[in-house]
Amino acid sequence: MEGNMRRDFIRLTTAVGASFLLQACGRTHQTEPEQPKGWAKFPEEEVSPAEDLMREHGVLDRVLLVYEEGLRRLGSRQEFDPAVLVGSAMGLTR
Repeated sequence: MEGNMRRDFIRLTTAVGASFLLQACGRTHQTEPEQPKGWAKFPEEEVSPAEDLMREHGVLDRVLLVYEEGLRRLGSRQEFDPAVLVGSAMGLTR
């Protein structure tokens, strides 16, 4: 009985996995993701992998500065807008 349950499970997971794979392969046209309000669409520019990494590092540094300031204000019981923290987490700027 144990062997039949295991075989049924393997058959089921194989069928589900194959259906997901076929569905993903069947998509021929992908639409561009919708940009949030206020974001300007910039033309694509060719950058080296090192430059791309440096830019991403700069963004992370700025987001960490926002978080550190939020922690400082929480610790000193100063007022701050929580939307700033949420926006930085989502990659949005005001």
